[in-house]
Amino acid sequence: MGKEQDLLVAVKSGDLLLAHKLLSKVKCNKTKLLGSTKRLNINYQDSDGFSALHHAALTGTTELLSLLLEAQATVDIKDINGMRPLHYAAWQGKADSVLLLLRANASVNSSSHDGQIPLHLSAQYGHYEVSEMLLQHQSNPCMTNKAKKTPLDLACEFGRLKVTQLLLSSNMVTALLEGDGGLNSLDAPTTTPLHLASRNGHKDII
Repeated sequence: MGKEQDLLVAVKSGDLLLAHKLLSKVKCNKTKLLGSTKRLNINYQDSDGFSALHHAALTGTTELLSLLLEAQATVDIKDINGMRPLHYAAWQGKADSVLLLLRANASVNSSSHDGQIPLHLSAQYGHYEVSEMLLQHQSNPCMTNKAKKTPLDLACEFGRLKVTQLLLSSNMVTALLEGDGGLNSLDAPTTTPLHLASRNGHKDII
């Protein structure tokens, strides 16, 4: 197994010592004009397009995330589904990891192949702190995915009351709802957030 695969395994298993050792070699090689040792590819991806940074974001190990970002891992690297590390951190509700990625200038509004931005995922799974953080970094709560659903739609559909309230307080959502005649507009071309909440039995949202 090569060094790149070793790094993926180390990050996936949370082996901070091994990851640090492998990444230290990257730093050493950068100081050499002609290194005899083959340089480790920090952005190596497996057959699913997963990089070490994807794994670190998914597990929420901030120490590993910091190490990888310091070693200049590409923050917006995409897997085969167009998912970036920020998508996975948002999906898992890893607030500290999300903050690290945002500080490294991760794109908050880049979508996956199915049209999901990180806010779709944090809203669907009810991660309030992450959703708030994404909104503070200018994530667009009005973006629709391939299923024509916004983060607000998903929060209502899955009964995420606190996230629903958070999204409703967003200026962009307020403007959208006022323009469409409100949450419950019968003229809307797609199912409204209230329809989704009602259909799925979330009376607290209604």
